[in-house]
Amino acid sequence: MKKENFFAYYSKLSNVELLKIIQQKEKYRPDAIEAAIEILSTRNCNDEEHAKATEEVNLALNRKTEQKERANKIKTQINDFIVEHFGIKERSPQQKLNLLCAAIFIYSLVNAIMNFKDRAMIFYYNDPRGYVVAALIYTLEFMFIYLLYKRTNWGWVIFVFFSSLTIIMDLKILLSSFKQNDDRFFIPDNPAVDLFSIFVNIAILIFLNSKGVLSQFTITKDGRMITWILAGVAACLILFLPYFL
Repeated sequence: MKKENFFAYYSKLSNVELLKIIQQKEKYRPDAIEAAIEILSTRNCNDEEHAKATEEVNLALNRKTEQKERANKIKTQINDFIVEHFGIKERSPQQKLNLLCAAIFIYSLVNAIMNFKDRAMIFYYNDPRGYVVAALIYTLEFMFIYLLYKRTNWGWVIFVFFSSLTIIMDLKILLSSFKQNDDRFFIPDNPAVDLFSIFVNIAILIFLNSKGVLSQFTITKDGRMITWILAGVAACLILFLPYFL
């Protein structure tokens, strides 16, 4: 914008508004400041207008400073939370478990956003009840993550149980994908996806059963044994029950 344009625009402003522009030279271009000064030189400005302009500028600066302080405070709180719960360099077993919970939460959230409709259609096709069921399922998933994050025994049991089942089910799907199928319209699943899922869940099981992680829970040796037995029974039912039906 040229100086003439500034002059035409600023001529419509009050004395207080022009004084505020002059007092905040760092925010305006030099030709804009010159235009404001020239316009004020043709007017009469009293002390009250000078004081009001100064007060409004100071208020704006104070608000800006307060906003910056609040932003820095929030940034510091977030940084302290990350350092305390997830660590930066050397992570404790507690921080590693928090990091696992965060990773699972993010994965579940992305999965829920991308596959919510498809999951709803599985239960009730084109029916609002399907969305209710899908919402309940994802709510349970987030609740299980929270239980693990809070170091409850049920959180450990649920994750060990379902990770074990997932490994068995993926193994079954993986093995079936290598079988011959006479249906020419049959499209086999990508075995890489199942392999990745198997490795991830094995890693989760190893991690949850490591000494440093187990010490964060109060679950007994018998409780852990019962969990493994139930997972084994459920796996057997998944593998062999279809042959008897």
